Amino acid sequence: MGAEQNRVVGITTFMSGDGQYLLGDKVKDVAFENYFDELLKSLKQSIVRLSSDQGWVNGNTVRLIFHIFKPIKNTEFDVVSQLVRDIPQYNIKFAFVTIGNTHPHILFDKNQPGITKYGSSEIKGQYVPARGCNVILDERTCIVQMLGASELKTSKQAMSRPVLITIRVPQGSYNSDDLNNLLFYDLSYITQQIFSFTYLSWRSFLPGEEPATMKYSNLISKLLGKMRNVPNWDADTLNYGLKRKKWFL
Repeated sequence: MGAEQNRVVGITTFMSGDGQYLLGDKVKDVAFENYFDELLKSLKQSIVRLSSDQGWVNGNTVRLIFHIFKPIKNTEFDVVSQLVRDIPQYNIKFAFVTIGNTHPHILFDKNQPGITKYGSSEIKGQYVPARGCNVILDERTCIVQMLGASELKTSKQAMSRPVLITIRVPQGSYNSDDLNNLLFYDLSYITQQIFSFTYLSWRSFLPGEEPATMKYSNLISKLLGKMRNVPNWDADTLNYGLKRKKWFL
């Protein structure tokens, strides 16, 4: 018997550079051959709404930085580059950035003796670098320590793996003469922004190990997966009354 297959719904959550939650949108379930057109349509509608809400002026420089959890195919580069060409009144640059902790790297600080908890002899965080320590591996890749010795709860947490941040580029024999002019490559800017987003979750007063962009998207995906089994549930509700509400929190 063949295994049951489920289509994964694409979720788009927009946040401003300072962490303000702007709106959420979802890409409709469509056949793969219609995926390009549907994704382009959804992104274009979202950009039109945001440009109106945020008061963009013709000639403004706009950066679209997509936070994703795994490498993408060239289709997404095609979609966003077409989006930029369809909205020529703004100077739009974009980047696809993967954020994850599945990698072979780990950071140590030989000068970190560990921290003793108040009223206890237990030492936590020995050799763990301070939060924010980072190493640039190449021009598109950086690892950042998100949980330092002070952020670890107990000594049993052991070492905290840093987050790997990678700016993605098209794969294979991708041919687009003007694509490089549309891409945003500033690794320092992107890394600092992602680090700042780890302070912005509405679920805690403490800094997190992943940015709010990834945390919110994961929450949305998990809840939508459960809601699909609820009788009479209509996912289009999210695109209307709940678009600007943090319903997933």
